[in-house]
Amino acid sequence: MSKKFPVLSFLSVLIRLFGVLLLLFGIYYGIYEGIIEPNLPHHHFAQGDAMELGGGMLVFFFGIISLIVGESVGVLLAIEANTRHSLESK
Repeated sequence: MSKKFPVLSFLSVLIRLFGVLLLLFGIYYGIYEGIIEPNLPHHHFAQGDAMELGGGMLVFFFGIISLIVGESVGVLLAIEANTRHSLESK
């Protein structure tokens, strides 16, 4: 956590946590609802199952985007702290 930017650090962690949750939900929804459930007895792969598979993939994609944004904010904060530390040590 950055002591100079605590709110931004907290938002970075929150966005990363949200991204992980989206990733896990997207994996579950895409695999179970789109692949496993249509293979159960007395069920076939219909248009709704294709939409569920696509929805899972879309949620997974947004999870990756959220992780990228959260990590980017964290990296920018680390660069700022490193720059300040190197200027103070001169």
